[in-house]
Amino acid sequence: MLLSSCSIQEDKSAEPVFLSGEQIDIGPEETLFEIVYANDTVLVAHILSDLRKLKIYNHRHPGESYEFLHIGRGPFEVNQCAVKSRDDTLYVMSYTPAGIQGVITVPVCRTDDKSGWRYEDISDVADIPIGGDFDVLQGQYIVLGDKYGQPNILSSITRGVDVNVTPLSWWPQDKYKGSVISKQALYMNVSKIFANGSKIMYACSEGRYVSILDFSSGSPAEQPIYDEFPVYKAAPDGMNAIRSPKSRRGVYAFATDSLIYISPLEYMIEDGRYIPDNYKGYPPYYIDRVEVYDWDGDCISTYILDRPFYNFYVSDDDKSLYTLTVDRETMYSEIYRYCIGGLEAEAD
Repeated sequence: MLLSSCSIQEDKSAEPVFLSGEQIDIGPEETLFEIVYANDTVLVAHILSDLRKLKIYNHRHPGESYEFLHIGRGPFEVNQCAVKSRDDTLYVMSYTPAGIQGVITVPVCRTDDKSGWRYEDISDVADIPIGGDFDVLQGQYIVLGDKYGQPNILSSITRGVDVNVTPLSWWPQDKYKGSVISKQALYMNVSKIFANGSKIMYACSEGRYVSILDFSSGSPAEQPIYDEFPVYKAAPDGMNAIRSPKSRRGVYAFATDSLIYISPLEYMIEDGRYIPDNYKGYPPYYIDRVEVYDWDGDCISTYILDRPFYNFYVSDDDKSLYTLTVDRETMYSEIYRYCIGGLEAEAD
C-alpha cells in the first residue's frame, strides 16, 4: 500500500527510507504554526500571536530568539500575511479581505533591523483576494488568487516599476457544476503553490490533488502527481463550499528548485468526527510520510520519519528536512531536523 500510493505513476515508485531526527532546542513554545525558513544556524517560524507574526530561533544557541513583524497598519506591519523564503531572504505578502497590500522583503540576517527591510506597495493594482499562498520568481510574484467570481485561481504580478496583474487562466477540471465563487474559494483556501521557472506546483488543501503546471508554451500543460479532486457542492449562500464526507483532506506540500515534497493526509471527517480519531497516537491531521518527486512528476523516494508532524520545511540545498510536531505530554511545539542529503544528485 505504501509503495503503490507514492504516485499515480506506480511503475516509478521508490522503496521507503526510515529516518530518525535530531531535536532542535527552541524552549517551551505553544504557538508555532509553520516553518518559513531554516538553515544550519537559525530557523524562522510563523507563530500564532496577537502582536507579531514571526519568530526567529538560533538553534546553535538555545534561548536566543525573538519575535518580529508586528501586526498593525503602520510601516512594515501587516494585517494578514503569507511568507516565502528565497536565497536567505523572507518575502512577506501582506493582505486584507479587500486584496493584496504589498510585499515586505526581510533579509534573514537583519530581522532585528528594519533599516534593511524593503516595502513594495502593490495595492493600487492587486485588488485580488489572495488564497493564502504565493511564490517569488525573477520579475514576478505568482499568486494563488484572482478577483471573486473569475474562473481562475492563479495570477502573476509583475515586480518592479510597472506593476501589473495577469490571470494565468487555470481552472481545475473537476465535475463540479455550481457557483464559480464556491469552487474558487475551495481551491484557493489554504492550498499551496511553488514556482520554478515556467512550472508551478499546486497542492490542494482538499481531496488528494497535486499537479505540476507547465506554462512554457503559454497555456498550462498539466502533469498530475495525485489526481483525486475534492468532492463538494456549493453552500446555500453561493459563496462557500460544502465538502462531502467522502472527500479526502488534502496534503502537506513543499518544493525547492530541484525537488517536490508531499505528505498525503490519511484522515477524513464524518458527522463532525475524525476518522480515524488519531494517527499513531497523535492528532489525526499528523503524518510521518514524505514522498519526494522531481519537477517532471516522477517519484524519487519515500521517507518514513520517526515522529508524526503537521508542517515541514526543506532547505534550499535539499539536504535538511525540518518538521514541526508536538510533545504529547506538554503539548509544546517541537522541531526536528532530518538529514536527507544526496537526493538532488539522484534526481539529476
